[in-house]
Amino acid sequence: MPEPTDVEVGTVYRILGKEVSVRTDSKTFACSLRGRLFTGDGSGERNQLAVGDRVELTPLSSSKGVIHAVLPRSTAIVRQVGKRKLSLQVLAANVDQIVIVSALERPRFKVGLIDRFLVIAHDASIAAALCLNKIDLGDDQALVEARAELELYRTLGYPVIFTSAKTEAGHDELRALLKDKRSVLTGHSGVGKSKLAAAIQPGLHLSSAGVDRHGKGRHTTTASTLFSLDFGGELVDTPGVRELSLGHIERRKLAEGFIEFRPLLHQCHFASCSHIPEPHCAVKEAVEDKKIARKRYDSYCRLYEELG
Repeated sequence: MPEPTDVEVGTVYRILGKEVSVRTDSKTFACSLRGRLFTGDGSGERNQLAVGDRVELTPLSSSKGVIHAVLPRSTAIVRQVGKRKLSLQVLAANVDQIVIVSALERPRFKVGLIDRFLVIAHDASIAAALCLNKIDLGDDQALVEARAELELYRTLGYPVIFTSAKTEAGHDELRALLKDKRSVLTGHSGVGKSKLAAAIQPGLHLSSAGVDRHGKGRHTTTASTLFSLDFGGELVDTPGVRELSLGHIERRKLAEGFIEFRPLLHQCHFASCSHIPEPHCAVKEAVEDKKIARKRYDSYCRLYEELG
């Protein structure tokens, strides 16, 4: 039995079922887990680890080890699981930024979906950036209109870049955005996340379920993996990121996910103002004064209703 002095610290970079791969400063280990690192959800065992986790392990050989502790996380991306008894599953840990990828066409981007992911990023205390991909598919007018629509997010402080996996447009900007950070590419199915990742990092292929002839996403069983980027930084690939929902966010905290709302949240007449039916609401007044974009407020109202 190894002594406590044999304990090493590493980063989980791949999870496939109970198979966990950990990278330390000097080597990699194929690890098993101590039993208390598993939790049951009624449908079988599910481990509590996520790619990106820092863990303590005890080497059993030069290539095998056992994980016995998960170190505190700085951030975590979660999703709801279960139907009867809902719980949260951590999809990725210690992430620096979420890059929300949309497409100019096929499928055309929707600001409502962007707003949803921005709320999720804020709730997880993770920085967010926007990437409009497939700019080679639209005509000049479509691109001009998209740039104008996304300019709002730039004025709010979010980085916005425009890319094409086919023409290599925006690839240098994307590499600069990802450099020396642990990032997650997220967005609607079909926006080209996998091809974009492969274009900026040859040989890197994110899992992609694609769509069937009925236009529905195909189910794929893949590993969660943390990829290193040659130019510095890491990309997280986990299928669950495409299935994020707002269900774990409290209604009363939703407004905090809209960055332009925040300075006004304590100026409403009612302390518990929902910013929808109440009179003397600072947020609604800002919308009327065109200090807050009507589209953003409408997105807030839709998400608030969804959380009801």
